[in-house]
Amino acid sequence: MTKFLIPLFGLLLFFFSSEGQTLYKGKIINKVTEISIPFAHLRIDNTNIGTVANSNGEFSIVVPNRYLKNDLVVSCMGYKNEIFPISKLSDKKNIIRLEEETNTLATVEVLAVDIARLIVERAIDRIPQNYPANSERLIGFTREIVSPDSNFQMPYYIGEAEVEALKEGYEKRVKNGDVKLIKGRNYIGENYENINVRFYGGAHDQHNFDWVAKRSGPLNKKNLDKYVFDIADTLRQDGRDIIVVSFKPENNVNSRIGKLHIADETYAIARIENYHTIGKSQSFENSIKSKLSGYNRLYMEYQIDYTNYDSLWRFSHGFYKTAFNKENDFIYLKSQYVTTDFYQSEEAIPYADRVQYRDVFLNKVQGYDPEFWEGHNVMPFEHNIPYQSKDEWEKSTIDKRSRTDKIISILERFRTSFALVYGNSISPRVWLDMNQLGTSWTGEKESMTSTFFGYSSFIKYELGKSWIVGFEEISSFATRRFRSQMATIEWERKLFPRSRPVYLSLGAKTGYSMNGTKLGDFRSDQRFELNGRRLDSGGYDVIFESRGFGVVPFMSLSLEKSRRLKFYGEASLPFILYNNYGVHIKEQRGLFKKSVWLKEKDYESSIQVSEHSNNERLSRNGILSAGIVLSF
Repeated sequence: MTKFLIPLFGLLLFFFSSEGQTLYKGKIINKVTEISIPFAHLRIDNTNIGTVANSNGEFSIVVPNRYLKNDLVVSCMGYKNEIFPISKLSDKKNIIRLEEETNTLATVEVLAVDIARLIVERAIDRIPQNYPANSERLIGFTREIVSPDSNFQMPYYIGEAEVEALKEGYEKRVKNGDVKLIKGRNYIGENYENINVRFYGGAHDQHNFDWVAKRSGPLNKKNLDKYVFDIADTLRQDGRDIIVVSFKPENNVNSRIGKLHIADETYAIARIENYHTIGKSQSFENSIKSKLSGYNRLYMEYQIDYTNYDSLWRFSHGFYKTAFNKENDFIYLKSQYVTTDFYQSEEAIPYADRVQYRDVFLNKVQGYDPEFWEGHNVMPFEHNIPYQSKDEWEKSTIDKRSRTDKIISILERFRTSFALVYGNSISPRVWLDMNQLGTSWTGEKESMTSTFFGYSSFIKYELGKSWIVGFEEISSFATRRFRSQMATIEWERKLFPRSRPVYLSLGAKTGYSMNGTKLGDFRSDQRFELNGRRLDSGGYDVIFESRGFGVVPFMSLSLEKSRRLKFYGEASLPFILYNNYGVHIKEQRGLFKKSVWLKEKDYESSIQVSEHSNNERLSRNGILSAGIVLSF
C-alpha cells in the first residue's frame, strides 16, 4: 500500500502547486476611425507582465489566473490610456478602442531653434535617473523573418524564440550583454534553397535595439554636432506631454533621419524612430560584408519603445526592417522584439547557456509542437504562414538544408590561429673557408645557445568532437632564423563545461623544418659564381642551416573568449629524425634575392662543423608559443 502513497501525494502536490492561465486575444483600434493601432502596449496592472500588439493591432496575452481580477492597461503614443478590467475580457476576439489624445504645436513653435538640441542634451543627461540603475533580467519574445518580397508573404524562413537577457544599469554606456535562449522554433519556406546568406544577432535584439543603453546616434553627446534638431510635434501618452524632436544629419553625408519622443517633465526618451538609407555612407564593416556576399544594404528602419513602470522607463519593444539587393535579387529582413516580463537580478547568465552574438539565429531555433507557445506571451503573427498543424511544420523543417547550410556547417569546423613564438637553439662550432669556393671570405662561429622570436599560423579542421587535423607554419623574425611547415593531429578535451571552457589539447606535428644561425656577412665588388650559380656584386649573408624532417609532440591550453575567439598557449619539444646540413649564401637586398645552398657533404674541406650528434646540431630544446585562435 505504501508504494502508492508517494505517487498519489506527488500528484496532489502537482495539482495544488500548478497555476492556471487564461489566454486572451483581440485587436486594438482607433475609437473614431476604427483603424488598427500598431505596436500598442498591454500590461497587467500591478505586475511586470505585458506584451505588444503587432503591426495590425492584434494582440495575444496570457494572464495567470491569480491576476484575473486585475486591470489590463493599454497605452500607445498619442492616445489616452485605456484601463480595462480583465474579468470583462471575452475568451473570443476582443476589440479595445483607444481615444486620441493630441496636443497643439503652438505651445512650442515660438521657441528658439536650438531649444530642440537643448532638450536632447537634457534627455541624455537624465538617462541615469530615468532608467534602471541596477541590472535586470528581461524576458521577451523575438521573431525574425527573411523574405524575397517586401510584404513577407513568401518567406524564406521564420525564426521565433523566447529569450532572457541580462541588462546592465543605464548609468554608463553599455553596447551589448548576455542572452539565454529559453525555447524557439522555425519555419522553413519552400523557396529556402534560393537564399545563400545567413543572418546573425537576432537573439540579441534586446541589446541591439536599445539606443538609450548604447547611446547610439543622436543620443551620444559626441555626435550632437553631426545632427540638426527641430521640434516636430507634441503628443500625449499616459497623461504626459511628449515632445517630438526630429533629427537629420547636419552635412547630409547620409540620410539617417528620425524622431525622438521625449517626456516633457522628466526628459525620458519614450520612443525612437529612425530611417537610414545606406548608399555610399555604409560603414567599413558593412562595405567588406557587401563585397564578400555580393549584396548591398539598401536601408535600415527602426522603431524603439520604452514603457514607464514604477517611475522608471524600460526597453519594451523594438521593430527593425532592412533590405539587401544583388542585381535583381532582393532580400528583406524584419525583426521584432517585445519584453513580456522583467525582474531585478545581478546574477550572470552561465557561459554555457549564452547565445553568442555571431551565432546564426536560424540555427538556434528548431522544433515544433501544436501548442508550442501555449502559456507564453508572444506577438501574434501578421502574415498567412501555415501555423496550423504539426505535420506541416515538420515537413517544412526536415531535409531542407540548402547548399549554403552545408557550406556553413563545413566552414564552422575550420579554425585559424596567429601566435607569437619563443624558442632556443643549440648551434655547433662552424668554420667556413670560401676561398676554395671562388670568393675571399672566411667565417667562424663558436658553439652557442641562442633564443629566437617569431610567429606561427595554422589552419585546422575538426573531424569530430575530439579529433582535429591541420597544417601549421612557424617563422622567426630575425636572420638567425627558424621555419617549419608541419601537418598536425591532436586530441582536444573541454574542461569546465558549465563555465567558460578551457580546452586541453595533446598532439603531434610532423614535417619539414629549417633551423639556422648566421655566421656573418661579406661584400663582393664583382660578380662571382658559387656551386654553378652566378651571383651579382653586393652584400651577402652567410647562414649555417639544418634542414630536415622531424616529429614534434605538443600540449596546449586555450581559454574561450567567445565561440569564435580563443586565447591559447602551447609547449612543444622537437625530435629531429633526419637532417641535412650546409651553408646558405643569400643576397641582402633586392626584390628577388638570389641565394645558393652549399651542402656540407659536398664541401667538407670548406665547411667544417664540430663533432656533435645529429640531434645536437642546431637542435631546439623546446618552443613556447602564445596567441589567438579564430573560428569561422
